[in-house]
Amino acid sequence: MRKPILLYWILAVSFGIFLGCEKNPVSFSLKTVSELSTEPKPNAIVVDDQLGVFYVANSNSSLENYSHRIQCFDLQGNYLRTIADFINNPKGNYRRYTPIDMVLDSDHHLHVLAKPYDQLADGSWAPFPGFCIIKYQADGSFQGEFDFARFEPYWSLGAIAFHRGYLFVTDGRVLMKIDKDNGLFFEIPLPSEPDSAARFITDMSVDSKGTIWLVEQAFYVDESIGCQFIRINLTENSLTKFYAKGKTKNYSSMLSNPGIAIDRDDYIYLATFYCRTLEIYKPNCEFLNQIELDDRTDCLPIDVAVDDKGRVYVADFGADRVLILKRN
Repeated sequence: MRKPILLYWILAVSFGIFLGCEKNPVSFSLKTVSELSTEPKPNAIVVDDQLGVFYVANSNSSLENYSHRIQCFDLQGNYLRTIADFINNPKGNYRRYTPIDMVLDSDHHLHVLAKPYDQLADGSWAPFPGFCIIKYQADGSFQGEFDFARFEPYWSLGAIAFHRGYLFVTDGRVLMKIDKDNGLFFEIPLPSEPDSAARFITDMSVDSKGTIWLVEQAFYVDESIGCQFIRINLTENSLTKFYAKGKTKNYSSMLSNPGIAIDRDDYIYLATFYCRTLEIYKPNCEFLNQIELDDRTDCLPIDVAVDDKGRVYVADFGADRVLILKRN
């Protein structure tokens, strides 16, 4: 008689656990499976699942020791080819560029948001007003360039995304919707923050529903710092803001200069520069998990990308490397 009682007890407990749990729970425990060194520093990363590659934009901070390029790797981190060498062969309208951000379109073309430079008579280098978008094929062939002289991204804090034939670019003040083939665009004003002394859009991504997600860093007049999501639904013409962990005056714990990626299930990943962590949020912006990337003091994650197999690619600007992580 003990077997049926035990069986009923097990079934009752299991049913109770089932009622208290999410259906199809998602585990976000990650482990580092590999890392690759990059030279110079990586500052942007994007993944092409269908071609089985990812691209890394590398740059250093010294124009005197200039070394900026875009390289292509397979999904295991093996080097394949250089797409653009902004020292020896920039393949554009200007002599030099600083890559800011990158995105892939539906035809596997790589669009690079960049800051152009030219050399003055005295040999020094000066930035041109505004920014440009350089287009490459997967083999590195130069396809064209759009110039937007009237817009001025704050140094390296511009962002670019793609959805259904359009590029979306922001300089922190407006969002531009650009036809990827002819460069025609219109502007979408971003909301102002009346109590902020300065605010910057640090990155941008698009979810499976076509909703645009921007990450904003705001410095407020009360000396606190906030990081928030700006969610823009162009179909419904709606804009919503969500705080990512709210405002803080603790500089060591702030979500600083975050890069964003959204996976196929619309979970949100934030690479946080000074926190050395990967923040993960549910599609409704509910905080889910925080992954400690490394205990190295020079670990400074600046961008993140995800593929359809559960791998996460983190560009570590401080340690000159790319970390490849996978769900356990």
